[in-house]
Amino acid sequence: IMPLMAAPMTSKWVGDALGREGIYDAHIALNGYPYLDSKEEFTHTTIAADVMRPRRYDPSLAVITQDSMTVEGVENLMSYTEHNGFPVVVSR
Repeated sequence: IMPLMAAPMTSKWVGDALGREGIYDAHIALNGYPYLDSKEEFTHTTIAADVMRPRRYDPSLAVITQDSMTVEGVENLMSYTEHNGFPVVVSR
């Protein structure tokens, strides 16, 4: 039993010594894929209204606020907009 326990423990110690990220994390970084790691902390220095501007001739952006939107209003917004991605941001 001891040799069977020694091999996994040795491989774990060697893996921990080489780095904490897994092989898939290293592969993502090596290929330069865009990836937002859930373990990392990010400081938010800008608010969403500053970076979410429509292009010159596009309609204004639809904003869902916590205080003034009803469920019917949200359903109408989702059914009449052409895009299918809605960012969720923290209000200040």
